[in-house]
Amino acid sequence: MERNNFNFSFEDLRLFQKNLDFIDYIYKVVANFPDNEKDNLVLKLKNASQSIAINIAEGSGENKTQYINSLRIAKAAIRECIVYVLIAKRQDLIDEITEEEIRNKLIEISKMISGLIRSLKNPDQYRSKENNNNSYNNIQIPENSFNNE
Repeated sequence: MERNNFNFSFEDLRLFQKNLDFIDYIYKVVANFPDNEKDNLVLKLKNASQSIAINIAEGSGENKTQYINSLRIAKAAIRECIVYVLIAKRQDLIDEITEEEIRNKLIEISKMISGLIRSLKNPDQYRSKENNNNSYNNIQIPENSFNNE
């Protein structure tokens, strides 16, 4: 079946794409976990990482207030991921380097979510700066990403 060229607005967000990369990374990390963790920690960590992307996607189809709320829920999922990563480290399922890599990826995603929330709350501020010097390249606000309230 041929894929058409239509994308939902959230698919074009660097934030969303960065989260998909994070999900891929988590899948690689947990592939090495023992079988007795497959239905427990593996599943929970996968679900939490997916929840970040799901909330970004779901919120983008709502009004601005609901979108911001969904982004806050995505940030809660980031904190959930951190807890599972700390458990994995304490159980010697991951090493310190992997823990630090996951933490750094989550910090980056969290900062991007915070930037998107700020831009949704003050769109004129970010659009005017973007037009003047392109210093906000990492913040994307698709025009149709939310309904105006």
